[in-house]
Amino acid sequence: MLAEDRVFDDVDSDDTVVVGATKASGGADKQLLGMLKELTRKVAKQKGLPPYAIFQEPSLEDMALRYPITVEELKNTFGVGDGKARKFGKPFIELIARYVEDNDIERPDDLI
Repeated sequence: MLAEDRVFDDVDSDDTVVVGATKASGGADKQLLGMLKELTRKVAKQKGLPPYAIFQEPSLEDMALRYPITVEELKNTFGVGDGKARKFGKPFIELIARYVEDNDIERPDDLI
């Protein structure tokens, strides 16, 4: 059995649907993600650690998706345990809380 070739020249470009298009990885807020990466570099430099030792990229992406504004919410972020949340979390939750307030963002936890 052979498949017949098809020509799709008559497809209108306005009808094109892009599946999986997001603002950043996994739907994370691209602007906030950039701010979190910069803060990670800053905190890492202050502590004399590599940035990935503070929070790894998937954790930052999850923060930019969930907008945690308390230490408890931060602990529920991918790859963030109790120790990291308490040790490094304060400036991150302050940044996120300020960002959420400044941009009138409805967080997923607010909808529950």
